[in-house]
Amino acid sequence: MAIGFIGMGNMGRLLVTALVRAGALQPDEVLIYSRSPEKRRRVTAALPGVQEAYGGGDLARRAGVVFLCVKPPETAGVLEEIGPYITADHLLVTINNTVTLAMLEARTPARAAKVIPSVVHAVRRGVSLLVFGGRCTPGDRALLMRLMGAVSRPLVCRRRRCAPPRT
Repeated sequence: MAIGFIGMGNMGRLLVTALVRAGALQPDEVLIYSRSPEKRRRVTAALPGVQEAYGGGDLARRAGVVFLCVKPPETAGVLEEIGPYITADHLLVTINNTVTLAMLEARTPARAAKVIPSVVHAVRRGVSLLVFGGRCTPGDRALLMRLMGAVSRPLVCRRRRCAPPRT
């Protein structure tokens, strides 16, 4: 299953790079899209094997997990672009704290989650905050905990409280 990332700005690029360099994802599992060809080329040059999508819709068709690494004002447009390709089999992950899971779940049939990363994940440090929507499966939770655990200390947030995962 491909894992896609839409938006190769500072945080999108950092997250892809950190996950690949930590070994959490193999480059050939990663699919990226950015409106900027230069940003796409920068990532694929740094991480050989990472694949480029031709657009948001192409990425959504090819990836089962889609990370939305765009600024809040761009989210609605991205959802409009990928919406026709998103199914209940998809996991949508926003990395922006102001984008709500309720909005993602209302606008798509996908399962939704939120991951709040930090710039220190580039050196496998810091905490990441994870919030899971009501449709997330145990497999979704395990996947995101594994990915973020490779580059950070993930904390699961529920009702405004964050706690380390139970072991």
